[in-house]
Amino acid sequence: MKGLNIYNSCYADKKNEALINYNGDVFKCTARDFTKQNSEGVLLEDGQINWFEKNQKRMGAKLNNKPCQECAILPLCGAGCSQVAIESNGKDYCMYNYDETRKKEDVKRHFIESMEQVAV
Repeated sequence: MKGLNIYNSCYADKKNEALINYNGDVFKCTARDFTKQNSEGVLLEDGQINWFEKNQKRMGAKLNNKPCQECAILPLCGAGCSQVAIESNGKDYCMYNYDETRKKEDVKRHFIESMEQVAV
């Protein structure tokens, strides 16, 4: 798995990003079925979105993960995917499977990519 980056995080993690289904159900993650159970809100007739509690849970889920809070590469990783965080149900997880070598490789890759952009 390629490492993650807070600047290129998943669209579902962005506050102002939403997918509106034909029936007005609102979703954040398109990697899950568009069922009522997965809906995070509903489009109102005035164009506003009535967000369910599930959406508030998503927006805070990533930073409640203790391993992420203690990890040196949190600013690069961004705590991974909010869908994974939600589905972990409070259980600790790591997008790198706690593999310190993979973390170091991703930091190095990120640095090299940043330097290549500066050189252009």
